[in-house]
Amino acid sequence: MRYELKPRSTVELIDGAFKLVRDNLWGFVEIEAPLALLALIQLLLYGGPHHTRAVSLLSPAASDALSRIFMALATGLDRFLLPVATVAAFEGTTVSLEASLRRSWKVRWPLIALTLLLSYSLLFSGSLFSIKPKWLATLLLVPMLGFTYLLIRWSLSFAALFAEPRGALRRSASLLDGAFGRIFWPTLVSLLAYFLGWITVHKLFHATPVAEALCTAATYSFFGPIQTAFVTLLYFDQRIRREGLGLAM
Repeated sequence: MRYELKPRSTVELIDGAFKLVRDNLWGFVEIEAPLALLALIQLLLYGGPHHTRAVSLLSPAASDALSRIFMALATGLDRFLLPVATVAAFEGTTVSLEASLRRSWKVRWPLIALTLLLSYSLLFSGSLFSIKPKWLATLLLVPMLGFTYLLIRWSLSFAALFAEPRGALRRSASLLDGAFGRIFWPTLVSLLAYFLGWITVHKLFHATPVAEALCTAATYSFFGPIQTAFVTLLYFDQRIRREGLGLAM
């Protein structure tokens, strides 16, 4: 493996995530290009933060339907390609779109199941507050908070799927026993950083929907690999702490 196997602090993991992406920058750019394109199309159809559509050839209903399809595709490909790319980068093997697709295809069925469970459930939760009556939305919010806790517990499962043969959800939960804060707080900070970037785009490009969509897609593409790299490094770090992975290798 290219990266030294030793226990790391949270700050060292964040620094390692930036290093991982920087050292394999062009491979991640190749992977992120189609994801950014899908995100850009979705934003142009939906209208970005201001909901001002740059593409007005379609009816609002058709634009919203296509927007959701492109969002689902971008989210799914993000979950398919970024985790396997970061595991490959950690192992010192090739980081490319072709290599990521080939390796992802070998575990496509459990990967599809994980994507449906961990990614599209978040898209559903985002529409809770549009449900009427409001008391029903509030009622559904309570179990959704519990499910969000499980999602964080299972956040190492994509890395586990590519590094180990089976039991990704159970593996993630066991590795985070007693270490929940190590994934929760950095995840919260990364989300805050993403929204700060989003707000900056919102303020700077509010008059130009196309520029706003471009910058929002770029923000998404920048934070995606770093967040995934951090989670991957945390997975290996927890294995080192629990199992002496470095000694085993």
